[in-house]
Amino acid sequence: MSSFFNLRTGPGILIPGLLLILLGGCACPETAGFPAEPLPVDGKEKILPASGALTDENNRLLNAAPVHLNFPYVQSACLTEEIQFGRPAGTLLLRFSRPQQLLSTLHGWRNGIQAAGNHYNHPDSWATAHALGLEGMSENCLRMLGIGADRGVLLFTGADVSKYAYVELEDSKDGEELTLGAFATAGVKSNAVRAGHDPGAFWEPGTINLIILSSRRLTPAAMCQLIIVATEAKTAALEDLDIRSSFSGKPATGTGTDNLIVIGGEGPAASMAGPHTRLGELAGRAVYQAVLEAVGRQNELFAGRDMLARLAERQVDVCKLVLSSARIQNAPLRQQLAVELVNVLREPYYKEFMGAALACSDAASRGLSGDSDRAFSDWCLHTASRLAGFPLSKTEDLLEAPDMEPALRMALNALVYGLKQRLNKTSSPRP
Repeated sequence: MSSFFNLRTGPGILIPGLLLILLGGCACPETAGFPAEPLPVDGKEKILPASGALTDENNRLLNAAPVHLNFPYVQSACLTEEIQFGRPAGTLLLRFSRPQQLLSTLHGWRNGIQAAGNHYNHPDSWATAHALGLEGMSENCLRMLGIGADRGVLLFTGADVSKYAYVELEDSKDGEELTLGAFATAGVKSNAVRAGHDPGAFWEPGTINLIILSSRRLTPAAMCQLIIVATEAKTAALEDLDIRSSFSGKPATGTGTDNLIVIGGEGPAASMAGPHTRLGELAGRAVYQAVLEAVGRQNELFAGRDMLARLAERQVDVCKLVLSSARIQNAPLRQQLAVELVNVLREPYYKEFMGAALACSDAASRGLSGDSDRAFSDWCLHTASRLAGFPLSKTEDLLEAPDMEPALRMALNALVYGLKQRLNKTSSPRP
């Protein structure tokens, strides 16, 4: 029988860190701590403290914007604005109509959970948060939201939770409907890592957090399988964006502080959720798309971004390479070459040429290619000749970068040598 997918993306409210939440629909009723008739405040809703909520000058709720989802067991969802420890904070919060079982990589197995979410702390409050520890910080945040410490689960991020991405996928087959939603917050500029390669160390938080919900009642096995699927989809998104490790410059697989929550949910039982299942496929697609969007919103990193930015992410500063080259002895010429190289790397042909060099370098670093020097050298000579404006018989290494992958080093040298010959040509008939 035929099947179809519906894709719906974010409700226009944005959130940080890479928080992926596969979820569903709600309103913000009085039982969730909101007034029956919301009071408009700057186009948002005034949030009233729930019974027992922690409220003082340094820890208080300000406003909440509703997030509309399509899961009956999600009683309400909203993005809050808060003051915590005297600094701006916020939470993407889901409240459930009935207690849920969930699996969290930060908390383990939890039962009887009435609320789950992702919480942002301002950098100025990180020291206080670390002093409290995970348990103390969770209790502080949950009390402020009017939720008992044993009834709520929060992930934490240093990324702006107002820059979230939401993706919802639906599948219908043989009259049976399946829905899966994904919210994502993402920060990958400060602590992206490559698992299996980079050493463990404490870095500034970036964070990819995930929360997964579906229209199924998941068994513990299915919840575990969704963790695998979501993690693989997240890594695939980072690979397709060419996100690099903040430590080594190698392709990143995540950040050093990623976490994930899978909500048990309600509906027909699902005991399998791997990539071969329809549930697993939807989860992979939703997470992948949400991660792409969230990284773009938080860090403005997109697949077609500037080549200079991609090189900088690999810890390659092309201007510094040219200006520090002892093989180009004329200082004004070095400065002119640096300017010309920056301009050339923005031209489509040379941007694609450098993109190919990056791909060759990655393949060589993984041991997937043999003698890339010989295979790539003809293209480098052709590109240098194109820049020079006349055929060249060879290129020269004008940049000193002994630790750079051969294909990348060859490509940059080809561009600089071709530019140098073009500049020489303007001052004499032939260089």
